[in-house]
Amino acid sequence: MMRRATGPPKACALAVDAVSSHFQPFLNQAASPTLFLDADLNILFFTPAITSLINILTLDIGRPLLDLSTEGLGADLSGDAAQVLTSGCDLEREIVDRNNRCFLRRVSLFDWLGAELPGISITFADHTASQRSRIELARVQKEMETVRTSHLNVLSALSHDLRQPLQTLKLLQALLRETLNDVPALQLAEQIGDTLAAMSGMISLNLDNTSDTSDTSDTSSGLRAHREDFQLNTLFQKINLALGHQAREHATTLRFIPCSQSVHSDPLLLKQMLHTLLDSALTHTWHGRVSVGCRRHHGWVSLEVRTSGVSMMDPLPDAQALAEVERLSAVLGHRLHKHTASGIGMNYAISIALSVQGDRQSDLLIDSGKGSHASAASHRGIILIVEDDADLLKLLGTLLHHQGYEVAMALDSAAALSWIQHSGLKPDLILADYHLGTDMSGLMLIDTLREQWRSEVPAIVLTGDVSGQTAFEIASARCTQLNKPAKLKELIQLVHAMFTQSEPEPSVPRQCPANTSVVYVVDSDNVMRDMVRQILQAEDYRVYDFPTCEAFLAAYSPEERACLLLDARLPGMNGVDALRALRQRGDLVPTIISGSGDIALAVDAMKAGAWDFIEKPFDRHEMLDTINRALGRSQLDHKILAGRQEAIDYIATLTARQRQIMEMVLAGHPSKNIAVDLGISQRTVENHRASIMTRTHSRSIPALARLALAANLQNVESVVMDS
Repeated sequence: MMRRATGPPKACALAVDAVSSHFQPFLNQAASPTLFLDADLNILFFTPAITSLINILTLDIGRPLLDLSTEGLGADLSGDAAQVLTSGCDLEREIVDRNNRCFLRRVSLFDWLGAELPGISITFADHTASQRSRIELARVQKEMETVRTSHLNVLSALSHDLRQPLQTLKLLQALLRETLNDVPALQLAEQIGDTLAAMSGMISLNLDNTSDTSDTSDTSSGLRAHREDFQLNTLFQKINLALGHQAREHATTLRFIPCSQSVHSDPLLLKQMLHTLLDSALTHTWHGRVSVGCRRHHGWVSLEVRTSGVSMMDPLPDAQALAEVERLSAVLGHRLHKHTASGIGMNYAISIALSVQGDRQSDLLIDSGKGSHASAASHRGIILIVEDDADLLKLLGTLLHHQGYEVAMALDSAAALSWIQHSGLKPDLILADYHLGTDMSGLMLIDTLREQWRSEVPAIVLTGDVSGQTAFEIASARCTQLNKPAKLKELIQLVHAMFTQSEPEPSVPRQCPANTSVVYVVDSDNVMRDMVRQILQAEDYRVYDFPTCEAFLAAYSPEERACLLLDARLPGMNGVDALRALRQRGDLVPTIISGSGDIALAVDAMKAGAWDFIEKPFDRHEMLDTINRALGRSQLDHKILAGRQEAIDYIATLTARQRQIMEMVLAGHPSKNIAVDLGISQRTVENHRASIMTRTHSRSIPALARLALAANLQNVESVVMDS
């Protein structure tokens, strides 16, 4: 509908009438709601469909748009129109009218009477159906994500439950193999191991592959790599299980060359990439060979796939498969090298970064458990094992204890936290199950302890859930993942490697044999005393532990090189009072007070004569370093005391006249003056001086002065200081 406005001048009105007669047929037939305004935002024309959005009549033509109620046209319409007039660029905005219909509002310029009279056209495109489709699609996607998450949770729980007993059987088989000497029995043990490996492979093939498919189902967009450190041999075993049957059908040999290297990549995406390569290679190779191996270079590994066959077609003719491999290579950031020749074979190489930890582990391979005790001697430490399976927990503790480690075991997070609180010790390594069957998972426990200690304690997460999401969570928590069922060799190798990485250099080297050193431990907590005693005895210290201060004071006798590790809060006499009692007895044994981070307590302990204060929980390295320094101080104090006693004994051999002459000699008097003052001859004085030097084993007057000072002779000290 168009009608000339009464506001414009007569010439302008005539021009509007001319345009109206020209555009009238088109406006009446237009289905889209459209509104035309002049540069002053006065209404010029509109289509009949616009009345579904606002109440507008033909009489409104010529009126300013702002005079009407524009609620149905969306927010900030006048602002958009002014911006379009200024910039000359179209503006689009999604709006919703009062009937909840969705429109795309487009504001643009138009010249309705030539370039001298620009105007504004406002068009509304109905997107209600499209918006409803998007909402419905989002709802369906959310439901699918819920189903997928539930599916993954079920697979995760099922994988964990199946792998848990396999892990116990795997470790028992390794222990059985070590204890057997009979060849037939050893062969049976090996067959048990092969059977367990086959069962583990079937779980990986049927459960983990399904989980991998769910994790990487959206491979067309938004693919992200979750990188971690893992061994290539594990990847080879999974793919061999999946493609071995296909190779036999094609009469083709599929050979995986063992590779002990660990790489840093996404195991799921790399597995998909290698699986695609090998699947295509086997499809187009008949009566030939497909080999997979790796070459190590400086800082990276070249993973190579080679094929050869007498009846081989062109390798990878499927462009889609090749594109998939190249796409995954780009996502992972791995360089892909390919060399193919029709009828001859193909050679694909994938360049992957080595993992630092895996590179170090390759130098720590253990040939068998029988020879591991000696190698473990340099890796002693405390390991906290948290596992909800009692049998597996006991087995892990036994195995690691045989390797020379001190082991603390807990069935759940609450028990682990309780042990930490009562023992006052900080483990050097945490080995926790991912699923603990409680509100706090293994990862949550590790995070809680790290936050409490404010230190990055090394941690291994043992899990039967090998999904990509779990691997991502473990890697994000800066933990090392070990999948169940783990081999004994693999477990011991990883533990040794982590202890090698975290072992600090001692700040004070030992200066005398450890077997001459004595450490007294006084603590009311039996677990604490037992653990500290085991650690110190492993370092060849002689250890005497007591539950109370009264028992310690009754049995204590000074040693040449000794120190005291004393808990501050004890029943009966507390640690600070026991320290005061020692000092009253004249014993200066270096004492280390242990307790919570209470400043007032630490101040009281230092005032009472404590040599150092160590806050609970403390780790093994901190305790050993503090004790080592205290023993060094003890040895120094003992030498000072021994020298003083020796000086006192030498002085005691002098007669009263000789002591009198010694004091006058040290005061600087010559022999002639001493003789006059004492009324004796100078020769007698000289004889006494010679006897003094002989009895005190002094070769000079300065040496005699040092001896007298060491004997703590007050009159001699004042005389020497004055002189």
